[in-house]
Amino acid sequence: MTGAPMTPPYPRVAPCRHCGRPVLRDNDGVWIHADLSYVCRDRWGGITATTAAPEPPAWYVEQHGTEQRSG
Repeated sequence: MTGAPMTPPYPRVAPCRHCGRPVLRDNDGVWIHADLSYVCRDRWGGITATTAAPEPPAWYVEQHGTEQRSG
């Protein structure tokens, strides 16, 4: 895997970086919320402009000093 950008290993289930709801990978490897919604929702259930993405592990943020945004 030379030349590939380093991405932190995520646990099987992680909190969403946008809404805090649990996220996991679907069968295609795309992040999805545990309630099977790709889009995030606000606390009232309204759809937001963001999609499921995990928070980076704390050790990754400590080592690299910044959060890597998924793209």
